[in-house]
Amino acid sequence: MEVSTTLRARIEKANDKIERDYRRTLAEVQKIKNVINQLEQQSVKRSLKGLHAAIKYLNGLTDYQILRSKKAWEKYEKLELKCNQYAEHPVELAMLKEMCEKTEKLAADLLCYSLAHFKQAAEKS
Repeated sequence: MEVSTTLRARIEKANDKIERDYRRTLAEVQKIKNVINQLEQQSVKRSLKGLHAAIKYLNGLTDYQILRSKKAWEKYEKLELKCNQYAEHPVELAMLKEMCEKTEKLAADLLCYSLAHFKQAAEKS
């Protein structure tokens, strides 16, 4: 049996959505890292308030990315199961898996970055 056109379209749609989310998150991370770095270089009390807000935003972004990664893998697993029913693994499925791996790595990197800031803040207190 051949993988249906509809299933291939579902895989491509999932891949496109995950990739859009990934790219959007990367852009947000770059913006917030720049803000955090600028604020860390300043020592004005007002800057500290902004720094805490930026770090809080980064933590929220980290939580969001962890969730997105989990949902991406769940979507992949459902589509992989469907492909297994056809005993085929189209290239689109491999592309989706690669995007899930990138999403998971971004979530892990964000978590490490957030934890490093948390540890750094704890050491300063």
